[in-house]
Amino acid sequence: MKVFEYRAFGLENLLPAERDEPRATAGAVVVKFHAASLNYRDVLFGKGFYNPNAKFPAIPLSDGSGEVCGDRREHYPMENRRSGMSNLHAGLA
Repeated sequence: MKVFEYRAFGLENLLPAERDEPRATAGAVVVKFHAASLNYRDVLFGKGFYNPNAKFPAIPLSDGSGEVCGDRREHYPMENRRSGMSNLHAGLA
């Protein structure tokens, strides 16, 4: 899948990349995003102010919404739609 990731601090280091499709692990789900937004926290992260001890590569994303995919769908009612916030996990897509 196509992603944008920081490879180091600095907005010039936000670069396109390819990653394998994510797979759910025990106790986790995969969400197919339909909408995502970058916000001020993402800018602070890119400049190194939000988390100066971040691990790279890191995908910027604070807010998004989508649907739960795969075999764990039955555990999530309401047509499997979700909205949430993250802590800039490198596994987000």
